[in-house]
Amino acid sequence: MSRLSLFLLSVLFVFSLGVKVVYALSASISPTSAYITLDESVTLTSTVTDGILPYTYKWYLNGIKTDWNSSAAIFTPSLDGYYVIYLEVTDDSNVTTRSNDATVTVYPPIPQANFTYSPTYPQVNQLVTFDASDSTAGANVATITSYQWNFDDGTSASGVIAEHSYTASGTYNVTLNVTNCFGYWGTKSKLVVVILPHGPTAAFTVTPETASAHTPVMFDATTSLPGWNGTHEMPIIEYRWDFGDGNNETTFSPIVNHTFNKFGKYYVNLTVYALGATPETDSTIRTVIVLIYRPVGGYSVQIEEYAKTKPATPYLALIAVFAAVITVTKRRLQGRVDHSLD
Repeated sequence: MSRLSLFLLSVLFVFSLGVKVVYALSASISPTSAYITLDESVTLTSTVTDGILPYTYKWYLNGIKTDWNSSAAIFTPSLDGYYVIYLEVTDDSNVTTRSNDATVTVYPPIPQANFTYSPTYPQVNQLVTFDASDSTAGANVATITSYQWNFDDGTSASGVIAEHSYTASGTYNVTLNVTNCFGYWGTKSKLVVVILPHGPTAAFTVTPETASAHTPVMFDATTSLPGWNGTHEMPIIEYRWDFGDGNNETTFSPIVNHTFNKFGKYYVNLTVYALGATPETDSTIRTVIVLIYRPVGGYSVQIEEYAKTKPATPYLALIAVFAAVITVTKRRLQGRVDHSLD
């Protein structure tokens, strides 16, 4: 090998010791796709390889440069829609590379309509209150701008709270439509049953249902319902009790106590009176069983006690006659047996 060749090899070897091999700069971002609502955010992170540090970052949203300048970006949309995001990375040697695209789908803020109404079973001509306060705008950044009511009887109203009365009984499909500030809307429908004027409804409970004589029994008529005259609720003003044992009582309170003195089955009748209702009264009957318990040998057992309407003497005489007949019959049979043996 010539001296020139050796020199050139030496120069190349020395030169290679001071040069760092640089590979091609590359960048990628993740996630590559995301689906969020208008209230949510998505964080995009980058992975950069090779090139010469430090790096500079430029993020683009739908082709427009943003002010994000770090290795990660947080995207919080202000509008629903479809977005394309990518990243450009430049290293210290001014080499620039472009990342892959990431797509973000932002769902629109669809409002959710909902409402309550009171009373649950309105009467004809009774004012019904409809309340849409439970409705939501679909996103925290959205607000509901319109509440529209359709009462299914040819009338409508607007507002969060609306009042309406029906002039005829029947079932009505009430619909609420809410619209938010982005122009999106949602609906909710509920069936409202309107009933005719009616009288009160009598109902009561008995505690205990199987009672003991000389022990108080509680009768509770708080579940009785008031009447309706077509425009107003007519409250129950009297509770008329017939306990079936010859005792009657009229009270202004729905709860009363009564004691039965004898065992037996009693048919207790309650009549409730609502002045001005149509009709004004209603009645219901419940059966109460009254038993007598007597202690026997330290235990309580049920003993049925019968009313003694006839003296016991005739029964004793009848038993004695029956016993004498049996005795005579036995003797005659025995005599026949002895005679046959002879």
